[in-house]
Amino acid sequence: MAGGIDKRRDQGQRHLQRCSGLREILRNMANTKEVRNLPMDGYEKEFSKGSVYVSKTVLKKEAILRELLREIQSHRKTHNLKVSQKIILYLDNEMLKEFTEEIKDKVGAKEIKFEHIDAAAGRVQLEEEKVAFRFEVVG
Repeated sequence: MAGGIDKRRDQGQRHLQRCSGLREILRNMANTKEVRNLPMDGYEKEFSKGSVYVSKTVLKKEAILRELLREIQSHRKTHNLKVSQKIILYLDNEMLKEFTEEIKDKVGAKEIKFEHIDAAAGRVQLEEEKVAFRFEVVG
């Protein structure tokens, strides 16, 4: 009888290890801070293998920051910029000011200026919050 209990315990431990690895993979792929396997208050999307729940308490600033970084990188690629080429980035929304150093690091900006933009190169929006941007190549 003890052999059966040990076998189930070992299977349970392997299952937990697999789930832990899957959580880490999902966390990285979804660019999120946490992955849970329980329903929560938020948005639900059903799939053939189960459901995905997304919390309504997503930090808006961080979400719009990630979208902005992706959009700026996409524009850098469109303009055939090399990683070594620096830009001056103009943003029309000061809500992301606290992320200045992270933005500079991720998009290769020498400087970021927060000011009104007449001719935006791109923009991102999350619900009612919008951020427009443009950039100049400096090196």
